[in-house]
Amino acid sequence: MKEANQNSNTRIDQLVNKLKSLGLKRKDIYVDFISETKVYDHHIEGNEINEFFEGFSLRRNLIVKVKELSLIHKIIDLAAEQEIHDLVKVDYLVEDLEAINDKLFEEAMKIASKRKKDFNSQVL
Repeated sequence: MKEANQNSNTRIDQLVNKLKSLGLKRKDIYVDFISETKVYDHHIEGNEINEFFEGFSLRRNLIVKVKELSLIHKIIDLAAEQEIHDLVKVDYLVEDLEAINDKLFEEAMKIASKRKKDFNSQVL
């Protein structure tokens, strides 16, 4: 268990250092412990399968707060270098909600206008 924890910490520490090189601050990176499970393996001898304890597997979340969406691909690449492969979720936080609402309304009006035009051409 101790070895699994040390290996996990080493990989996470290396990733955190690389994330800092992207300009991210340590306060924007949080590591959350999820679970610790036993891992079993087996070997086959004739008609017998013998299962044995292999070690432990640790699961953790690494939560990274970024302001630039363009950093996501770089973060994924850096994580992959440390054999961290599961991207669970990306939350998009928008500061100017009114601008997005205006853009969505504009697009909705274009769609409504096109449908109105299509409907009128079919009726006539």
